Amino acid sequence: QCNRGWSGRYCTIPHTSICSSDSIYIGVSAYNRSVCVCPINKFGYRCLLVDTICQMNNNLTCQHGGQCIPADEYTILNQKFRCICPKGYIGDLCEIIDNKIILSFNNDIVLSQSIFIHFIEVINNNEPKRTTTFRTIPFIQKSLIIHWSKPFHLVFIELYNKIYYLAVIQNIYNRSTTTINKMINPLDRCQH
Repeated sequence: QCNRGWSGRYCTIPHTSICSSDSIYIGVSAYNRSVCVCPINKFGYRCLLVDTICQMNNNLTCQHGGQCIPADEYTILNQKFRCICPKGYIGDLCEIIDNKIILSFNNDIVLSQSIFIHFIEVINNNEPKRTTTFRTIPFIQKSLIIHWSKPFHLVFIELYNKIYYLAVIQNIYNRSTTTINKMINPLDRCQH
């Protein structure tokens, strides 16, 4: 990427950019036209047109601090915008609170810096469904917060050397249970 006003492989060819001042000029197209990267809420080949969909409804389009992104007019979807939700929220408008699982580890458990968290969903007349996520834990930390949006009945923690601990059991998945606190003790270790 060349500084504004220059183009070419080594940024030695003078070129006057026609991009808006708040956009990023990244070079020249094959037709000697400026290539601009627009900020959120602006569009057009020079980034001079403003999309106001995210400013409608007093900026309350996305909930819980979600970031509103205007949709590309050329997509097939009928949505005029998308929301990028902060950690802990999901849904088209970030309106759904994720399950929050707070895991604390007993001092007798030697933690590895990285762990796998396996979520198991038990499905009637079918194979259980496993979804796994990976987390790192700093050496001095003995707890971990996980935000999870998918249904689950069992949660297993996997440490180094295939050491497993049973962290959560839910006979019936309850979407409205938003916070689960669990202290992982040596007795929770799976003997296999």
